[in-house]
Amino acid sequence: MTAHVGILLPALRKMAPRMSTGVLHRTIGRAEEHHDDEDMMLVMAVLAPWMTGEGRAVLEFLPGAARLRPDARFRCRLLTLVAENLPAAAAAPLLAEAWSQARLISGPETRADALTALARLFPEPRRTEVFHEASTAAAAVEGLADRAATAARIARTVAETRTVDTAWQDFGRPALRLAALLGRAAVTEQLAHPASGDVLGTAAQDIARALHDVTRWWP
Repeated sequence: MTAHVGILLPALRKMAPRMSTGVLHRTIGRAEEHHDDEDMMLVMAVLAPWMTGEGRAVLEFLPGAARLRPDARFRCRLLTLVAENLPAAAAAPLLAEAWSQARLISGPETRADALTALARLFPEPRRTEVFHEASTAAAAVEGLADRAATAARIARTVAETRTVDTAWQDFGRPALRLAALLGRAAVTEQLAHPASGDVLGTAAQDIARALHDVTRWWP
């Protein structure tokens, strides 16, 4: 997926419900002009629910198209986007398929991010299982800065879902300790995020103890 589409998709997701039919079709036309086939499929997966008439047909077509692509990351991404826009019963087999594709992604950071995005869509207890799998992938990321950033993204997403009872212990504390290894500023940058407020707010004493521990060997 190109960088431009990576930025475009979240914006389209927010804008699509407000688009008139004319604006929606013009947006699709621009996407066809400026993006390759895989990018276009990602855009269509986001816009399909708002397409009058043909939207459902597009959603039914895209999983088969995804399966023909050689890149596990793309297959997982497209299947996840389609599943987001289907009723729970129809989405369940696609989510299971996307999960299997995420496991095939070779890079641990990319795999962790794919699993984190996917976990949002699962009900509990499967959601927590997928988050833990993402954490396992994050632990294998080379380079402390990348590993800390990946763990922080997981911790924030877990906090946003508000469904994991052990969010702080299992995700917040490990992410904080990794961030602390990068220095005081990184602790704030990586985890001082509004979405993590509830989780971190309930763990003030744990945070204080963690900071006390790491400040003994901070440079």
